[in-house]
Amino acid sequence: MDIIAPSDPNDPASAQFRDRPFFSEAARPCRVLFIPQFGDAPVDPEIAAAVAKSADHLLKMGHNVETGPAPFEVSSIESAWPVINQGGLAWLSRLHSGFPLEASNQMRELAKLGNNLSAADYVGALSSVRCVERQLSIAFETYDLIMTPSAAALPWKADQAFPGEIAGQPVGPRGHAVFTAFVNLAGAAEINLPCGQSSSGLPIGLQLVSRPGSDGLLIGIASQCETAGLWTMTTPNHIPALNVLAV
Repeated sequence: MDIIAPSDPNDPASAQFRDRPFFSEAARPCRVLFIPQFGDAPVDPEIAAAVAKSADHLLKMGHNVETGPAPFEVSSIESAWPVINQGGLAWLSRLHSGFPLEASNQMRELAKLGNNLSAADYVGALSSVRCVERQLSIAFETYDLIMTPSAAALPWKADQAFPGEIAGQPVGPRGHAVFTAFVNLAGAAEINLPCGQSSSGLPIGLQLVSRPGSDGLLIGIASQCETAGLWTMTTPNHIPALNVLAV
């Protein structure tokens, strides 16, 4: 963090952190908004139970935890993400001549979709992102942290691009990653913490999100959680090849 935290003139967005050296803040009582689910998007019941239990732990550790819905329009993220994702891949496919040969079938298909987008589509997606940024900025006037599951699904088999269903409900390619896109698009600070394991030994995580630049607060809270024994992990005897979370 000492290396990557300082501002860099090559990145104008980092100028706001000039003369703000990184340091891990001492843990303090925080106002936490716990969001167990985004709308009606399904969450694996074992994940839901583990993260809810962690919310109770945070409460016992002295934090003020409230449960509520997302303080931003989830639909804005759902509409903006594919446009930015596909448009970016289309741009990369034009930039690198080897893209058609080196990219996976899935990436080539996404780039093809991106080539069919208009400039107006992309500007509209950026407008949606700005809206979410404003809504988050307002939310962080009331809360220090937003807490959600890290993923909505347990790890799935490696020969599958994504899980086809969660909690018995069919989902699309981003069904497992509904909780992470808003952090990436809004440039918020975030940390992922383990918070248990499934009955089969698979890892379960939660994410804590704060306003941009609040990395020191998140590191301090994470250290407090570790000291308090928020998680205990054991290595399963055998797990088949699994896919990692794509955020």
